[in-house]
Amino acid sequence: MNLEKALLKVAVPIAIAWSVFQVYYNTYGILDPILMRATHVTFAVTLVFLTRRLFKRRGEYAGKLIILDAGLVALSVAAGVYYALEAERIATRIWFASPLTAADLAFSLIVVILVLEAARRTVGLPLAVIAVLFLLYAFFGSDLPGVLGHIGFSHVKVLEYTSLSTEGMYGLPVGVSATFVFMFMLFSCFLEKSGGGRFFIDLAFAATGRSRGGPAKAAVVGSSLFGTISGSAVANVFGTGVFTIPLMKKTGYKPHVAGAVEAVSSTGGQIMPPVMGAGAFVMAEILGISYFKIIIHAIIPAILYYVGVFMMVHLIAVKTGLRGLRKEELPSIEKTLRRGHLVIPLVGLVYFLYIGYPPAIAAFGGIVTIVGVVILRWMLNVLLGLVKRRRANEIRKEVWFGVKDFFGAMELGGLRSIEVAVACAAAGIVVGSLMLTGLALRFSSLIMSLSGGQPVLALVLLMVTALILGMGMPTTAAYITVAALEVPILIQMGFIPIAAHMFAFYFAVISMITPPVALAAYAGAAIAGADYIKTGVTATGLGLAAFIAPFMFIYNPSLLMIGTPVEIISAFITATIGVCALALSLTGYFLRKASMAERVLLFIAAAALIHPGLMTDLIGLGILVAVSLFELWAIRSTRRSVGVT
Repeated sequence: MNLEKALLKVAVPIAIAWSVFQVYYNTYGILDPILMRATHVTFAVTLVFLTRRLFKRRGEYAGKLIILDAGLVALSVAAGVYYALEAERIATRIWFASPLTAADLAFSLIVVILVLEAARRTVGLPLAVIAVLFLLYAFFGSDLPGVLGHIGFSHVKVLEYTSLSTEGMYGLPVGVSATFVFMFMLFSCFLEKSGGGRFFIDLAFAATGRSRGGPAKAAVVGSSLFGTISGSAVANVFGTGVFTIPLMKKTGYKPHVAGAVEAVSSTGGQIMPPVMGAGAFVMAEILGISYFKIIIHAIIPAILYYVGVFMMVHLIAVKTGLRGLRKEELPSIEKTLRRGHLVIPLVGLVYFLYIGYPPAIAAFGGIVTIVGVVILRWMLNVLLGLVKRRRANEIRKEVWFGVKDFFGAMELGGLRSIEVAVACAAAGIVVGSLMLTGLALRFSSLIMSLSGGQPVLALVLLMVTALILGMGMPTTAAYITVAALEVPILIQMGFIPIAAHMFAFYFAVISMITPPVALAAYAGAAIAGADYIKTGVTATGLGLAAFIAPFMFIYNPSLLMIGTPVEIISAFITATIGVCALALSLTGYFLRKASMAERVLLFIAAAALIHPGLMTDLIGLGILVAVSLFELWAIRSTRRSVGVT
């Protein structure tokens, strides 16, 4: 349809303009925070209606629906322009002397509706429904009985708080999206356009592809590396899964297992430094600490996550006798390492963060580094090629980042930032309703009452709540919602703030692989051609280490790099052994196929090693050694019985 093509064409310059605006604002520009956030949301919502249709399936009314989308685009722009013109008056007015005008209230309601519809189109129905429910609660919750009721607020007050203040839709989440998240997303797009994404995948396959279950191990390694630049579990699944899942199926993995391995591996990218999920930037802003410190706190839990997944994948491959790929099916390690210069921007990014640059400036420095490194590499290749009498055009095709790639990265940065920006705006509606009505405090009382004051039971209840709230929601929105409800409870229970936020963040991430609504598992199942629920259940089992890790570090902050070097190292070693023991127990394979009694003992050893404390560590190690000796004895006895020495 001509109108649809026109909308898609208009989206390209708007996406580029959005990237230009964000780069300018984060490097040189000065804007009132609420005006900047409103502009950010306006760009995001406008792009949603330009690129995402009302319904995925087309019907006889598709043409009329395109006209509706064009009208929503016009309405989004009009609302943005109105707010830009009136922002100073609205932000600086004295509420009792300068009441909101009818136009203020009309446009605020329009923006709320536009954001909710944009959220439905981009991140799915669950987030939109949750935001609507919380908004309705703010409007009508005073009529509810008992602990759920609140004192009541006028419709004007609810709208003002939700869409015309920095406490609601234009609050901290959107502020983080407009600064840190957008710039890191743009960095990842530049790195991808320069070949960084493909480099990490090739490196993983070259390193692990020939071992047993090689494609699955490559998925684990490659997704952890690719996740450092994508920042999105679903994007990670599609970015690496199109390569890894077909190869896993080719070497013997069942479709649902292949999809689950990729889903779990990609989800871990949200917690893998140096570029974690967008929620990590929100966490840094809430805690008032540098993003580099968040990276440091996340290192050990991320390693434990991937150690657990890698062990599960390896043991499944050994247990079922799967093979690796042939040498000719794999990328050359020598040719892959020739592109090792693509690691330099990541190293530069970490360095910029380490020396104290704000995350947005560090990301901009990373972008400049990408362009600079690629150009220098091309110039070096030209010089070497001239010496070897190779044509410059041939070398240009090997390593280049031209004008088309530059604007392609700018466009991709805008388009990929839509989901996070819209999710943060919708999550802001939820948080605004929570803060206005005081529901978070009443939820705290409810959890403490149900748990009877028992910390472990309270943590389990909070875990279940986080997984339910996170169903169908992107990680950022899930974390913002969970943190608003649960972090105050965890701090009240005596846990340190960083551990409390990490606890909420991890379970918001894990909700991506937890049925019945598991977005990353669904993406993996779609590529693998497998059953969605079966893939989600398998992914949950493979990612069990992630379910255990938050309980580990919330009781033992040494796993968050808090404590003396001896405490940190000893906690890391015992926790790693514990995660491996857990993988042995779950797969039922150690040195041979394990009996049920051995699996139970291995599970007890894992639990003892995971629990902090010298005595429990000694018990866990003792059980693990005993099971190992028994299995060695059983293997030797079997060999002797068949005459093998």
